[in-house]
Amino acid sequence: MDLVQLIYVSRLSPDCDAESLKKILDSSRKNNRKLGITGILCRDKRFFLQCLEGSRAAVNHLYATIIADKRHSDVIILCYREIVRREFGAWSMAFVSAKKVDKVLTLQYSSTPELDPYAMPGQASHDFLVDLANSWKGDLEA
Repeated sequence: MDLVQLIYVSRLSPDCDAESLKKILDSSRKNNRKLGITGILCRDKRFFLQCLEGSRAAVNHLYATIIADKRHSDVIILCYREIVRREFGAWSMAFVSAKKVDKVLTLQYSSTPELDPYAMPGQASHDFLVDLANSWKGDLEA
């Protein structure tokens, strides 16, 4: 099996408003189902923190598309690894607004109460997203 997991962070362009986000999520969910990609997206007004899971070819292709997307800048891979099972397999793309993230959870993985994925090591970004998904369970927009 060639399953991989990729976690990245990117800065949002100023024109990525609520309507743009809805279009991104709708398109992602539709396309991800076709490609066999699952994952979670945490969005702040400043960044996307996203985990993608799927075949190596599909994830790599999608990541190349993200890098080329003008709505993203400063795209950095925080973690890329082979996996034996998906951790976010229930969602074509779960979504959580960073505004709704508990400050206690943020402080577990950050030196400040404000979430900054650029300052997180790869393993911390992974663990943060897993804990985030577990704390929200049925409330995640899929």
